[in-house]
Amino acid sequence: MKKWIAVAVVLMLVAAGSVMAAETEIQIAPATIVLDASCTWVTVHTDLAYTSVDAATVELDGIEMAWCKADARGNFVAKFAFGDVAEYLAPNAGGPVTLTLTGLAGEA
Repeated sequence: MKKWIAVAVVLMLVAAGSVMAAETEIQIAPATIVLDASCTWVTVHTDLAYTSVDAATVELDGIEMAWCKADARGNFVAKFAFGDVAEYLAPNAGGPVTLTLTGLAGEA
């Protein structure tokens, strides 16, 4: 029997010690994580300009980001190793989980 987890992501970027007040659309792929799937990446898409994020500081619930890029619209996209995310989520198998994408604001 495969173990799965439905995932939601919340974004928190910090600028000079205060939480950024912009509303941000966040999507994660895959939205449902099958823990023993043969995936490579968990991808987090934002509607923040790539230059508005200090990429070196971005984490997903403490999981180090593997790499990032700007999408076709110039928005920040973060990639996390699937195995790292699945290992972190394993204790919560079978239920929904909310993860937090954190980092510092860059120089937009």
